[in-house]
Amino acid sequence: MNIPAVNSTINALSQSASPDAISLLVLKKAIALEGSSALQLLQAVPAPSNPEHLGNRIDTHA
Repeated sequence: MNIPAVNSTINALSQSASPDAISLLVLKKAIALEGSSALQLLQAVPAPSNPEHLGNRIDTHA
């Protein structure tokens, strides 16, 4: 997270906006950061290397 950028944004908004607007902006930035982090984690997961026949049938007699 880019703390100096967030701090400068908060300082700029604190002079012209209400505290609720500042809290909302920080929340939106945190959600965006979490989303990009989750996307990076999902892209880092390797593709499965199972044979094609695995996972196509369910054994109902077990």
